[in-house]
Amino acid sequence: MADYHLPPQQRELAIVPSFRRLRPLADRNIVLLGSFDGFYLKNLQEILTALGASVAYHVTAASDMVIVGTADASVCDGADLQRAVSMKSAGKNIYILKENVFCQSVLAKGWLRVVRDN
Repeated sequence: MADYHLPPQQRELAIVPSFRRLRPLADRNIVLLGSFDGFYLKNLQEILTALGASVAYHVTAASDMVIVGTADASVCDGADLQRAVSMKSAGKNIYILKENVFCQSVLAKGWLRVVRDN
């Protein structure tokens, strides 16, 4: 018997209007790695950009934060994640967060609100 997996529950999030104006992630270079299961949000890149961040898909010396989508475990073996870990070990101030930790954090800060659960 094959394992049956329920499709991920997606939550559409919106930025609280006052934080859209404040742009709390301005001047931050955020890298998205891996596959995002959408459990916390469907529109991650849109949210990050609206909060002021520059979004990329490869780690560079300018990267400030890496958000790791864990829907595919192979991301853990990827060169970009290894580069980010090495940079952090060498003393660079870079945050490496799983998708769910990042989303819980911005919800807790009040930057976002849930618009709809699917």
